[in-house]
Amino acid sequence: MIRAKSLILLGAVLFCAVSAHAEPFPITITTLPFDNAEEQRAIFALLGNELSKGLGRPVNFVASKTYDDAIQMLATGKADVAILGAAAYVKARRQGHVRAILRTVRHKRTTYFGQVVVKKGSPIKTIADLKGKKVAFVDRSSTGGYLYPRMLFVAAGLNPETDIEPVFAGGHHLVAQMVAKGEVAAGACFEGAEDTLSDPTAITAIARTEPVPGDPVVVRPGLGSELIKNLRSAMIELATVPGAQAYFKFSEVDGYVPAVDGDYDRVDELMRQLK
Repeated sequence: MIRAKSLILLGAVLFCAVSAHAEPFPITITTLPFDNAEEQRAIFALLGNELSKGLGRPVNFVASKTYDDAIQMLATGKADVAILGAAAYVKARRQGHVRAILRTVRHKRTTYFGQVVVKKGSPIKTIADLKGKKVAFVDRSSTGGYLYPRMLFVAAGLNPETDIEPVFAGGHHLVAQMVAKGEVAAGACFEGAEDTLSDPTAITAIARTEPVPGDPVVVRPGLGSELIKNLRSAMIELATVPGAQAYFKFSEVDGYVPAVDGDYDRVDELMRQLK
């Protein structure tokens, strides 16, 4: 009996010793699709390398094909962390216990604006003028590229589903390009999306949304409070890391600040109102 107890105790000690030296599990990050998927993968690989130094564990990036794909990856545990839009996050938190831990800072602000734009010289001057016209949006789960601009159409007395012809470009910059090329009468995107055009003055805004909360960094259920704390600190500190600056430039983000769920309650309210 004493020998059996000794063997059990020895096994427990060995298990603890092995566990103590076990490699930390890798973190998988995903985000909403960007216009250039190949460039996105390269930039986020850079982000992963820099984050892994701060966290002391491997950090991998897996690209999402759509907004809903990013939400599902988080919900099913295929991703541990996701950088989402505000509306996509609200949709994700309704499906499970995901949590926003950070929000983006863009142009020194933790909020941004959506806008409805038309081609320079267009006779269209107001949202009401778009009745019966083709209008480009980003994605139905996009905050600045659909949800908030949709409010502008409703306020102008237009049903965004029946009074216009909506099309979905898949990205903010793609919306700007479609408008500049004259492929649509107007488009909804975040303010500043026009800066990537060869001629940013090729499109002009006819309406602006209310402020939109910055994109949240979201973690899956069960990630662990200590790891979440370290992740939050590491991502905030990235803004000062020289090797991470290419990521911030590509993402058009200045950095990150702590977030709480309440930051996105207004978005939730609007999503319920516009159902």
